[in-house]
Amino acid sequence: MIISKSRYDALAGYINCLGDEFEKMGYEVDYVDGREPGHDNKLYEYSYNNEYLAVIACNVILTGYDKLVLKNSIFCCLLFDHPIYHYERIKSAFGKTLVIPCDMKNAEYIARYCPNVESVGFVPLSGNYLEDIVPYKQREYDIVFTGSYKKPEELYNDYSAKASDSDVAIVNILIDIMKENVALTLQEALLLFLSRQKIELPDKEFHKLMFQIRFADTYMKAWLREQVVRAIVDSGHTIHIFG
Repeated sequence: MIISKSRYDALAGYINCLGDEFEKMGYEVDYVDGREPGHDNKLYEYSYNNEYLAVIACNVILTGYDKLVLKNSIFCCLLFDHPIYHYERIKSAFGKTLVIPCDMKNAEYIARYCPNVESVGFVPLSGNYLEDIVPYKQREYDIVFTGSYKKPEELYNDYSAKASDSDVAIVNILIDIMKENVALTLQEALLLFLSRQKIELPDKEFHKLMFQIRFADTYMKAWLREQVVRAIVDSGHTIHIFG
């Protein structure tokens, strides 16, 4: 089990919980924690001539991980973001690689647009079981919002100051399309735009373009989160925000 360097402790917690469950099933589990000094040496020590059934990580496909797939080992990446946010990492996948997103549409995307990934799975997002669940009437907060958030306009200003005019133009069109129908994914919005322009792209070029204009997805997440919070507040409810 590989714990990657991440600002989100949730990923480390997920890996540790998963490892605990494997141990309960009778497997021997070793850990490499990327946040600790000497993790590179430990990774090399474990991976050299290894006989592991699987090497498992979250949101990461390691550069040079061919060391980790010697013999019959499988390298498994649990993916919690859309694959376009891990474009370069996924490009490095080869051999016995299994990528498991927590979103079925993301799994379908990888299966179509990332042919270098040998196997794709799907496992729904999960969480910890709590032994002592506080009854609703005894809870301190009625409504809670958690998660990453930045003002959409600040994100947009930072992006537009650095991106090319052509990318900004496409991103603006896609944002307008998704605001009209918030159920659309970036992939669906881009396909709609290309269809309107009567443009057909090979899968490889489509995947590359998705990576190029991924900011439209980043912006829409921030915009939608703000709309949700505003709707709750405007309806007269109190909402507590953390994150």
